[in-house]
Order: sequence, then structure tokens, then C-alpha cells
Amino acid sequence: MNTKLQAVRVQEVILNNEFNPERYELLGNNDAIGTILYSKLNQRLPDNKSTDRLGYAKPLFASITQYPVVNEIVYLVKGPSPNYYDNKEIISYYLPAVKVQNHPLHNAFPNLIQNNNISLSNEETEAGATTSEDKEYTINLGTYFKEIEKIRPLRPYEGDTILEGRFGNSIRFGATTFNQLNDINRWSNEGNIGDPITIIRNGQREDEDKESFEHILEDIDNDNSSIYLCSNQQLTDFTPSSRYQLSFGANLEAITKIEPIIPNDPLPVVVVEDIPPVTPPPVPAEPEEMPPEEVQDDIAEYDDALSDNQAVFPGDEIFLDAFQYQNNTGIDVERQLGPVTNAPPPIHPDALEVVTKEQFPSGLQDGPIGDLAPYAFYTYKHGPFNRIEWKNKEMTIIYSHPKSAGSVSEVLKEAKIALATQNGIKFPNI
Repeated sequence: MNTKLQAVRVQEVILNNEFNPERYELLGNNDAIGTILYSKLNQRLPDNKSTDRLGYAKPLFASITQYPVVNEIVYLVKGPSPNYYDNKEIISYYLPAVKVQNHPLHNAFPNLIQNNNISLSNEETEAGATTSEDKEYTINLGTYFKEIEKIRPLRPYEGDTILEGRFGNSIRFGATTFNQLNDINRWSNEGNIGDPITIIRNGQREDEDKESFEHILEDIDNDNSSIYLCSNQQLTDFTPSSRYQLSFGANLEAITKIEPIIPNDPLPVVVVEDIPPVTPPPVPAEPEEMPPEEVQDDIAEYDDALSDNQAVFPGDEIFLDAFQYQNNTGIDVERQLGPVTNAPPPIHPDALEVVTKEQFPSGLQDGPIGDLAPYAFYTYKHGPFNRIEWKNKEMTIIYSHPKSAGSVSEVLKEAKIALATQNGIKFPNI
């Protein structure tokens, strides 16, 4: 499959079924969410700004959701559709927006000429530029997405990984840096270069002194809210909101601890009773020692065991005297353990269904088929498919039905029909 990149301009982003219900339904309802409708870089929209005839593309990345806004530029690649194995369909997928403006808010790059009208860039519009007819034109960024003037990009440091939203929310996976640069940060005055820090910021401070394209740093005192996960860092000049309990919205009252009053009475006189001593029980007599000769006689037979002085090494065969193999009690050593029964063990204990000899039509009971009864059906899984095998009493596979996407009962019925057609066997369930 050849893949070729193509730069296009976003004209619409489908996020729900409200603004373009026809394309939403045509592109798969919920599966259409995140789909863009695009035009070529120099293609003009119709006078009514309709996007009904534009091509569509789905997001390429599955783990990160970042949909573009109108007039941003994205690259398309070709890939298989969900129906590829049915009809070999190839559709377009889009990459994240090209960072033309190098800004987290948006990177719109509108067509300079649209319907014979010149569209000004964002910076030109902010500077008050107008067309020759003194009519201002603004960039279309979507139905309700608007520019936020206070948003500034974050200043990066070597090795940082930064995730920036369009609204001043961000996550920095950074570290203690070399803090002798012109734009120093507040977390690198202590610790070692490379000590990790994670900064989660939700809403940035307004900085009227910097242009919209200038990079700024997180400000723990003036950002809307933030979380700093530090390791050996010290946040210089950090001003806590309060050091007192009232900063948590609690109106706590101190509890006075009352000590119990103990009266200063004289101690009572302790009376010691005269308890007569108890005579301890007699100590049992020590056992008599056995004569030395008796001890020697008791262990003599054990010491004279035939295997006591044998050295056994891995791989050696051990030969014992023949008398150790004598069965003087008459026990049947070949008898199986457990309860004794004359019934043979079942041949097909795990079978899906068993076909006995009596189920065969007359004429097949005494033939080769009847001699190998009972038969049994077994089911096996091959990925999403089911497969049925027919085995005789010797557990030999004599028929294997092709795998099928049907249920187990459906595939079993197919196998029975095939066997009935080939061998004339009449199964009771079909």
C-alpha cells in the first residue's frame, strides 16, 4: 500500500449531529466524530459556503485526541477503512495540524483569495488592517471557537516534553535546568540539573507586557490553578495563600482540654494476709540408664542394612536382594487404585454429542461404521470461527468440517448434513 502525504485545509470538523446531520449520519453517526471535511489549499468554497461536496478524513492517532479547527492545515495519508477486508476500501486519515503560526491557540492559515475577497491574516486584523473597501475580515475558526488574546505559548527547556491545550492548560514534563539563562525559572535555584519536575497548569496568567507570540513560564502565584510535582526543587519566592486554617474555609475553635481533679486524700492502709506456703509436688525419678550392651544390640540390624555402605551416583542402577521383591501377602500389585468396576471408562467424556450404534440405520450397524461406534462430535475454535470434527471410538478423526463463522449449533448441524449426504447416516436431530 503506497502512502503519499497531501496538505489540505480544514473547512469543517464533525463533533456532533447538530450542525451537519446529513454528513454525520452518512459517515457513520458516532464513528463520524472527529472527521474533518477538507478542501485543497487553493480550492474555493461555493458562494453559500457549503461543505457538502468536500472530501472527508478521519483522525490517524488513536491514543491522543486533538481535533483541528477550521482553516488549519493538516496532512493526509491513505489507509484501510473498517470495511477493507470486504471491499478493499482505502480512505484518508489526517495528522495533527501544521504549526504554521507556532502557537498553541490555533494555527489557522486561511485562503488569501476566497470568493474574490482578500482575507487578512490574524496579525493584520489585530493591527487594524482593512481591505480597500474599509471592511474588516476575520478568520473563521469554527462555529463558536474564538481567539483568546491572553494565551501565550510555554517557554521550553532542553529535554522538556510539553502538552499544551488551546485555552492555557498545559502539562510540562521537565527538570531542574541550568538557571543562568536570560529567562530563568523559579524551580531551578536548588537541586541538581536533571531532577524531574511535573507541572500541571489550568489557566495561565494574563501578561499584557508580552506579545501573543512570546513564550512565557508557568506562574504558581498567578495562574488560575496548578499542581507542582517536585523532586529536590525549591520554588523561589512562592507565596502561599495563607498559613492559617481559615484559608481552607474552616472556622475551627480550639478545644480546651480539661484535666480530671484528683483529691489529695491519704492512701488506704494495705493489709497483707499471712498465706501459708504450699508444698510443691515431688520431683519424678530420673529414668534408669540402659546397659550399653542392650543399646548396641538394638541398632545392630539397622547398621547392617545392605544399602548403608553403597555409594549411589546419578545414572547408576540400584540392585537390591531378591527377597525384597517377594509378595508374601498376596496383594494384586497390578490392580488399579480406586473403586473396582467392570464398566469400561467412557470413550468420549468431553464430546459435544455422542452417536451410538443403535442410532445408525439398519444395514450400517454391522458394517465398518457400526464397528467403530460410538462416534462423537468435538468443537474447536479457530480465532473467531468454529470447527467440528467427528471421531470414532479409537479417537481417530474421520471427518473434519470446514471452519465457519456460525454458532456451534449451526456448524454442528452443517456437519451432520454433510455426513448424512456422504454416508447415508441418519442423525436424530436433523
